[in-house]
Amino acid sequence: MRASFSDGQRGFTLIEILVVITIMGIVFAFAAPAIREFTQNNRQAVALNRFIGFLNYARSEAVKRGATVTVCKSAGVGAAAACGGAGVNWEDGWLVYQDDNGDGTVDGGEVFLRSGEPLTPSFLTMRGAGPVVNRVTFTSRGYSNNAGTFRVCDARGVNSAKGIRISTMGRITRAVDGPDADIIIESAGGVNVACP
Repeated sequence: MRASFSDGQRGFTLIEILVVITIMGIVFAFAAPAIREFTQNNRQAVALNRFIGFLNYARSEAVKRGATVTVCKSAGVGAAAACGGAGVNWEDGWLVYQDDNGDGTVDGGEVFLRSGEPLTPSFLTMRGAGPVVNRVTFTSRGYSNNAGTFRVCDARGVNSAKGIRISTMGRITRAVDGPDADIIIESAGGVNVACP
C-alpha cells in the first residue's frame, strides 16, 4: 500500500516558508550593524595587540641585552630595511633593532631583531603622537626615552579609535577617554587624539 500525505507525512507550505524567510530577514537587518561594528573593533584590537607584542619584545630585549633597542616605522621588511621618514607611517610596518648609538636609525653593525608586516586590512591607520611619531626607544633598564601615544583608526573616525600609551618608565597601557567623557581616547597629556 502506498503512503499518501493523508497518512501523516507533510511538508512546509509556501506561506510558512515565506514567513520564516521574512523573520530571518528582519533579524538579519537588525543584527548586521552590530556584526559590522564587532568586526571593525576586532580588526583594530588585533592590529593594536600585534603592535603591543612588538613593543613588549623590544623592551624585554633591551633589558636582556643591556642595550638600547629601538622600534621605528618602516615600509620595508627584513634585515635590509631601514627606518622610514616622511611619507612612511606606522601602518606600513616597523623594525626592531639594537640601536647601539641611540640615534634612532639603523646603522651598519647594529643588530636587526625583527620586523612587523603592514597592518591588515589596509584601511587601518596607525599613528604616533608626540615623541613617538617616528620611533620608540627602550633603554637597558626598560625605560622609554620617548613616551607618547599611538592610535589605530578606521573609516569610522576618532569616536571609534583605539590606542595605547607608553610612559617614560616603559609601561604600555591602553589609551582611554579622560574626565571629559566625550568617547574620544586621550593622549597622556589629556588631549583628544585625532585620526588622519
